[in-house]
Amino acid sequence: MQKMKRQLRIVKTVTLKLTLILVGFWPQLSLASSAKAFVIVANAPLQQPFEKDLLKRATHIVALDGAAIPLMKQGTIPNVIVGDMDSFTGLGQRDIPPSVRMVKAHNQNKTDLEKGIEFCDQQGAQSITILNALGGRMDHTLWNIQLLKKYYKPERPLLLINEEQSLSFHKNEIVHVSGKRGDNCGVFGAPSATVSSEGLTYNMKKQRLLYGSSGSVSNSLSSSKASITIEGEAIVIKPLAD
Repeated sequence: MQKMKRQLRIVKTVTLKLTLILVGFWPQLSLASSAKAFVIVANAPLQQPFEKDLLKRATHIVALDGAAIPLMKQGTIPNVIVGDMDSFTGLGQRDIPPSVRMVKAHNQNKTDLEKGIEFCDQQGAQSITILNALGGRMDHTLWNIQLLKKYYKPERPLLLINEEQSLSFHKNEIVHVSGKRGDNCGVFGAPSATVSSEGLTYNMKKQRLLYGSSGSVSNSLSSSKASITIEGEAIVIKPLAD
């Protein structure tokens, strides 16, 4: 009986040590294997150098078909290419590694970026960051900004970014902003919002912002952190450091 008890204690001790080891490493293993942070690379001209660091940290890279070949020429292999594939020549298709998943989406009533966002959501994306969607054709740029509202989900952030700032749509929520003092930011009704803020150079108190009529332009952080309370719907421009 005493021998059995000693054996049980040894088993429990070994089990406890193994459990502590696994618990210590499990968060990293879980993050690497199940994180759902998607980055979409759109078709506007690729922007350097900030994108390289962001793409290195991405867990899922989705290239819209027109961006795939330029992206790979710069050394980044996407996980997935989404679109109607009308941008590829036969030579371009042969350059795509077999590990890259090709998702054909032929719906001509939607842009490739819409197809990319919908694909990410179908995969259970927890956040979507969009690169290269704020340059090039003006009609595409304006439509891409509107997609922030069309595909808004409060539990899944959707960001359009350039090398300095991010754009996001918000509805009836408090937006927290961080960065350096003097970093630029702005708020615009989409189409309308009542906005209050703390920590901005030009704070607002129940200010009505209407699309095409009024907005918070050329505002900035007065300290390293700020908060913006939105009643209604608004587009918020924040420092990329946020």
